[in-house]
Amino acid sequence: TPVLPLSPLLTRPASTTADDWRFTRTTFPPNATCPVVARFDDLRPDAPGYPFPPRQCRLAVVGSGMPRSGSTLQMRLVQRLLLIDPAVGARRSKLGVYWDLHKHIDFEVMHAGNGSEVARREEAAHYVDRGRRIREVGEGDVMVVKTHEYKPELAVGEKTRRPPCKRTVVVATRRDLAATVRSFLVADWQVDALESFLKASITRHGCWKQLD
Repeated sequence: TPVLPLSPLLTRPASTTADDWRFTRTTFPPNATCPVVARFDDLRPDAPGYPFPPRQCRLAVVGSGMPRSGSTLQMRLVQRLLLIDPAVGARRSKLGVYWDLHKHIDFEVMHAGNGSEVARREEAAHYVDRGRRIREVGEGDVMVVKTHEYKPELAVGEKTRRPPCKRTVVVATRRDLAATVRSFLVADWQVDALESFLKASITRHGCWKQLD
């Protein structure tokens, strides 16, 4: 069996819009299994992922909606509902971040023209800040995170560590693909990446469903 590379098959476009070229250009091998999808979705295998809370928190709510499907609105509604829930409230609803955002965002593109040293400092500061916030999550807290990548460790953990929380609820959204394409184009994302983006998004959605 050939060994698959751990990073996506990517080609940097000549010009980059506001979206992240690493994510929109991820291409999975034909008939890729979900473990392979997870490996390819580690967009920056050279960078460490976010740490887990020091102790398993009470509940993780993972928003895994397909891009351009209303996933941001979905997570805002989830956070709002948790804030008004008397069993959770503001003190127990934590984070609300995009998981491994430093891998999803291309810091070189964010700081185009400012040099790679600026990008490295920005990424390091981001990682330190997120790590501090995650370490503040306690055993009685509810952790809310969002991701467009397939990150099964949030639900089932990994070989060397348990999931970040004792229970996990994965909340997915899916939208009519024609509407997704229109939203994709209106947002001025990479038109030449459209087919691979949709295929990858559908594959990720299927992997999250199989964890049910």
